[in-house]
Amino acid sequence: MLESEYILLDLEQLETKTGQIKTEDNIVNEIGSDKVVFGDADIVISKMRPYLAYVFLNDKTKNCIGSTELLPFRLLDKKINIHYLKYILLSYDYIQKSELLMYGKEHPRIHHKDLLAMQVPIPDGKIQQKIVQEIEERANKSRQYKKEIEVLRSKMDDIIYGSI
Repeated sequence: MLESEYILLDLEQLETKTGQIKTEDNIVNEIGSDKVVFGDADIVISKMRPYLAYVFLNDKTKNCIGSTELLPFRLLDKKINIHYLKYILLSYDYIQKSELLMYGKEHPRIHHKDLLAMQVPIPDGKIQQKIVQEIEERANKSRQYKKEIEVLRSKMDDIIYGSI
């Protein structure tokens, strides 16, 4: 039993390579296995299958708990923009390099010490913000396109099923 209700986030609730949480509707007040409370963590990174890039920013206003495959981290160096770090961890270069550090055949994962040992380029804060802004503009467009595709697919399904 937990002391209060938590949003349970497992890999199924996360969208790969986007930094997005698909659903937050899995509310629990008891758990049947070990879990990690995200608490005051800034960012959460999956150690399981790093090539899928399950990375998201922790919303500290919500009580979230998750699989032990998710590693919560608190940012100590305030010279780095947390959104910039998230996009670094979602980048092709990071994903490619993390694959070199994986271990385990059945359930490939990356060790938390390897995550902490990675070096990240830290440009000036204004440059970081500009990078974040550009990526977020493109991500918003991408989400809009995905929604439009879903609507069009639904219309196509209606037409197909209506003619059968």
